[in-house]
Amino acid sequence: MSSRPASVTEEQEKNIRKGWKVGDWLEVFSKSRNEWFRAKVIEIYKDEDGEWLAVVVENTMIKEVQRYNDDVRPIYNNDDDNDGSSSEISETESDSGSDSDSTDYETSDDDENNVNNNSED
Repeated sequence: MSSRPASVTEEQEKNIRKGWKVGDWLEVFSKSRNEWFRAKVIEIYKDEDGEWLAVVVENTMIKEVQRYNDDVRPIYNNDDDNDGSSSEISETESDSGSDSDSTDYETSDDDENNVNNNSED
């Protein structure tokens, strides 16, 4: 499901995913809406099923996804006029001073259950 640019190798993407930390931005797939959304990592934790990223989507819902799941991907710059030779990974976006990590969010059971049930393919 991940649409990695041809100029980014699988190993490079794996290293990007490995480096994600709280505050980083990425994209997460919503199965109920059938589209990708930008999301911010707000927590990272491990359990018996592996390592999980809790991400907030559109400041309204929290999803939990495993770090290497296909339903989460790095944000790539997608310039229509790019010939593919200089595809770059976008920089982490800043908070612009807001304290969004302390905001209460609703969890979407539909999306969360879909991701949790498909944690490893």
